[in-house]
Amino acid sequence: MSLHLPPILTFTLRRVIQAIPVILLIMVGSFLLIKLAPGDTVDALVGDMGARTPPMSKGCGWNTGSTSPSMCSSGPI
Repeated sequence: MSLHLPPILTFTLRRVIQAIPVILLIMVGSFLLIKLAPGDTVDALVGDMGARTPPMSKGCGWNTGSTSPSMCSSGPI
């Protein structure tokens, strides 16, 4: 038994299925670009403001309660 779908539905389903790998590739690429960029979170946040002070050098623990990289990049819970 053959299922006959309207052409517009077939086209839409095909395009959605083709878009899934593209979206995944963009997500992985964005993640890699962010993680492989030089510097850390504090450099990015404070770099344009001027001199970096010692309290700022401790990372973003003042904001999240932790200085681990995963907490710094994801922000407060």
